[in-house]
Amino acid sequence: MLSVLQCLFGIDEFRRQMMAYSNGKYNTNTGFAAIVEQISSMGFFSRKFGVVSVKKFFNFVAQVNPTFGRQEGIDAHEFLQWILIELQSTVSGVRYDKAKYDPKAQPTWVQNLFEIIVGNSFRCLCCESVTMLPESAWTLSLDVDANTSLPELYRYFIRTETLKLNEKKYCDKCKTFQEIDRSNKLMKLPRNLIVHMKRLFPIDKINIKKLDYKILFPLEMRFGVQSGGPFPEDRLYDLKGVVVHNTPGLKIGHYYALVKYGDIWLKFDDTAISVI
Repeated sequence: MLSVLQCLFGIDEFRRQMMAYSNGKYNTNTGFAAIVEQISSMGFFSRKFGVVSVKKFFNFVAQVNPTFGRQEGIDAHEFLQWILIELQSTVSGVRYDKAKYDPKAQPTWVQNLFEIIVGNSFRCLCCESVTMLPESAWTLSLDVDANTSLPELYRYFIRTETLKLNEKKYCDKCKTFQEIDRSNKLMKLPRNLIVHMKRLFPIDKINIKKLDYKILFPLEMRFGVQSGGPFPEDRLYDLKGVVVHNTPGLKIGHYYALVKYGDIWLKFDDTAISVI
């Protein structure tokens, strides 16, 4: 949990919005609201440098969401998703539902900062009609493989694959099952793009293993919005932070964060902070 928060608070605009929250800008009863109020009550926002008791924070989060009632075995990606969903629900006043994407709705600052809109594109190879199903997401989740890099994983994510034989999809225009070209298209990019490496690979219906492949990634990378999106611009992203899971086990694990402040990279390892 700490590594996720350390990366989030390394984002200037996110930190400013949280300070505005602590000054009473928002007033709701969601789980995230309770957590921010707890951090504020500990004095984190009232001083230039604040310290939050790790034990007290874990205990309070466990009260708000029993899923995170243990310090060991908490999945960082799961915690990040919960934090952003709770935050969006707090700011908008409406419970977040990723399936109810409305392109005409005015986005909140949370959505501007982090929300991705991914379009699932289906093109019928018979009538060539195209169906686009947009879906909201907080992270760009990429499958991983050996001897590869982040740009290659991204190209694999947006690739086009043909669904044949028993994978055929029903075409509303043809009124029958047809071969389909399927692809993912980015329709909206946020100011801060969070990339999730899907390192947990299902061996069967019960067992899962962690993929410990080394993946090369650049310090800056350009992502483009494909056709069909309401925001047709590319964005060049600078690497700001990394959450690292350095334990091979699944049920237990230790996370630490690497966060860039100015021109300096800092390593946050629980309560230990060092320059790298």
